[in-house]
Amino acid sequence: MQKSFRTRIFNISNGLTVLRILLLPPIVVLFSRGTSTAERVAIFLMILAALTDVLDGYLARRLNQKTDLGRVLDPISDKLSLIVVGFLLYKFRDFPLWALLLLGGRDLLFFFLGALLLKKTKVVPEARTAGKITTSVFAVTFLLYLFRLSPYNTILLHISIVVFIFSFFDYARRFLRVLQGRCHQF
Repeated sequence: MQKSFRTRIFNISNGLTVLRILLLPPIVVLFSRGTSTAERVAIFLMILAALTDVLDGYLARRLNQKTDLGRVLDPISDKLSLIVVGFLLYKFRDFPLWALLLLGGRDLLFFFLGALLLKKTKVVPEARTAGKITTSVFAVTFLLYLFRLSPYNTILLHISIVVFIFSFFDYARRFLRVLQGRCHQF
């Protein structure tokens, strides 16, 4: 049975992804206020956003709700979340600027490469295991910075960079294979 356009687009998985994006402005406003109460609420919203990230993919697979929109929106949501929270940690928690620029640069590059891939091959890039691991490791690193757990935050940051480099080459290799026609799915 063919699912309707509305069912293919508006489902619980995509709704959770949109919710994660909508949580970013209140997180920024609350965290920027600098009061302990506002910070606690912002941290709660960050944790809620992280849970939506775990749940949306699980539910998409479990409920057979995988959509092209979700394949595009979920990584955008992940990248926006990482960059926004990374910036807040840079501004308020001594997260290194070089790490934020590295993360943002990679995500910007992959966004444009994904658009190129979609345009040239009609293949919608999906999140890869290496990318999911990188996002998870950075999320834990961000938590350590958020709670000022030094020196563990710095140690995990260096581990995150190693995972990040592996992920970068994994994605780059897959992009090239699909663009060259040696692979027909991402």
